[in-house]
Amino acid sequence: MKPARVAAPFACAAALFFLANPAGAAEETVGSCLVEKIEELGGPEAFAASVEAGHEEGASEEAVAELEESEKDLETCLEAPSPIIPE
Repeated sequence: MKPARVAAPFACAAALFFLANPAGAAEETVGSCLVEKIEELGGPEAFAASVEAGHEEGASEEAVAELEESEKDLETCLEAPSPIIPE
């Protein structure tokens, strides 16, 4: 048996192992998505203030609505894509 015939499958396997990228690594992570959304909302301090204002007893309807809108915006980061229907 020639050495090239033996080495070829090992070389292919090594190339696949070292050069293939995981499919999930190409997409955005949940953490980076959340950080991006919080920055869009005005940064961590502004988001924390919004959360506190929305949860206070006797909070205005505007503060509660703003908090609910922020939460819905952040929940989009947690929605899993459908494995059956491609986007």
